[in-house]
Amino acid sequence: MKNETQNNDNNQNYLIDNVFKILKQNGIEEDIETAFQKTEENKLSFVVETAKAINEFSSGKFLEKDFPKILQQKLEIPKEQAEKLFLDIKKEILSSITIETANTIKTTTEKISESAPIKETVIEKPTPQKSNGPDKYREVV
Repeated sequence: MKNETQNNDNNQNYLIDNVFKILKQNGIEEDIETAFQKTEENKLSFVVETAKAINEFSSGKFLEKDFPKILQQKLEIPKEQAEKLFLDIKKEILSSITIETANTIKTTTEKISESAPIKETVIEKPTPQKSNGPDKYREVV
């Protein structure tokens, strides 16, 4: 249990450290004290909102194509800046995160296709045959 807690703390520290770095690279600077103070005052914190967006995405709450728009809305930044920010997040953070939803869908799809392969069946319509006289199997009365 202690190791699991320590791993979660390490993951959170890794995420926060990288979010600070990526935001700074994209011209959005916010120190840790300011970020936490803003959060306590219910004000917009770039670091916290970006970390929340990453966590929501990694748990499958929205699609990758929607990520830049979510960043644009949460951080109230221009579209171009949100797209650049997303590319950096994708390169430096998301590449190391396993997305549970995507893996579940992939695994489920593979299991279904392995257990029940789809076979094409062609059903031909019977063609009527000409009668060659009386039916041999019926007795004429």
